[in-house]
Amino acid sequence: MKKFIILALIHFTVFGEAISQDSTYFELGEGANLSLNDGDYFFSIGGNLKSAYTYTRDTAEILESKHGFALQRAQFSLLGKAKNEKMTFFILADFVNTWSLLEAWVGFDVANKKLFISAGQKLVNTNNREVNTHQNYFQFVNRSILSSNYARLGREFGLFIDGNFDVGGVVLKPSLAFTSGDGINSFGNGTTDRYDYGGAKFGGRLEVYPFGEFSEGNDFLGADLARESTPKIMIGSAFSSNQGASDQVGEGHGQFVFYSQIDSDGQFRNAYPNYQKLYADVIVKFKGFNASLEYVNAFGSEITGLYTNTDPLAQIPIYKGDISQYLVLGTGLNVQAGYLTKNNWSLDVRYTQITPEFDNEPFSVITNQEDITVGLTKFLKGQAMKIQLNADFLTYDQLENDALVEKGEIRASAALQIIF
Repeated sequence: MKKFIILALIHFTVFGEAISQDSTYFELGEGANLSLNDGDYFFSIGGNLKSAYTYTRDTAEILESKHGFALQRAQFSLLGKAKNEKMTFFILADFVNTWSLLEAWVGFDVANKKLFISAGQKLVNTNNREVNTHQNYFQFVNRSILSSNYARLGREFGLFIDGNFDVGGVVLKPSLAFTSGDGINSFGNGTTDRYDYGGAKFGGRLEVYPFGEFSEGNDFLGADLARESTPKIMIGSAFSSNQGASDQVGEGHGQFVFYSQIDSDGQFRNAYPNYQKLYADVIVKFKGFNASLEYVNAFGSEITGLYTNTDPLAQIPIYKGDISQYLVLGTGLNVQAGYLTKNNWSLDVRYTQITPEFDNEPFSVITNQEDITVGLTKFLKGQAMKIQLNADFLTYDQLENDALVEKGEIRASAALQIIF
């Protein structure tokens, strides 16, 4: 009996210590987490749900009011990290979206968190900051009309390089992206989506934090949940160029095709315009206050010599203004601000303006738009659980009888979100 007790003590001492190296825990908003081999390997399983209701009516009260219920998101994610191998992988699927696979990438920490290289399908860093942010953390029920007009999901397939450097207390975060230029779930020949139009897309972004970084993750949240004790500022700029776009915002493929004559015999080949976007944005947070500004300018190039058909006797060329019928061209401005009380109520206001490049082009993809949004959010457990109420006042130009007519719309939205 004595020997048995001694052996049992040895067993629990040795194997108990080994078991203690592994841990599992769950926290709402952080997912189910598994740490193995004393933290050498880490896995996190999570997801989120967001349901929303929207009431819409036109200001002229000509059309019948609309009521809409929607499950905006039903996402599932898997994150894995190998500490010694410095590898990370991430998979994100959305069972509401037409394309269920949103992200699937693997990355490598090259220089101790100062340089990270990843490849696969990922949230690209060359759009405005709101699009670069996961939908879980939006400040309002819906994205701004700047984001919805100039981008879609913000995810592409390619190679990504991200840096993080501290230079005398000023943090610099440069990033580069080289993608297919054909949007989500477009991997070329040999896959379920065999489309591969035009050339590649490249872009970059630089973020500057003059007073150091925000509290962990707080720069990617709408409200100042961390209640920064000192003023924090992020100044960013991004640029992208799609070398042969066949999609309105350069984030897809196959919406249109043009042709270019390649010899005197009248032979044509498929051809596409180049599409560029330039962004600038600023974020400020301090003691519950938040403010941000986003600006975009989208323009096309390499348009001369493009035709809509291949008939040598009736060629229809694309002129400078015509390209706005196919690409989203113009500028956008989004300004928003808010305050988070100590009992986690947030009141926010947003103003957004969209201006097409050609005001006299009635068939332009986008028209003049202006939106004012007022939002009230109750955070029940940070971003993990929140209730949002929004009111939108939107004016826009709409084509009627070959002329643009100003219209108005009022929207009221309510949403409930949970991240698990």
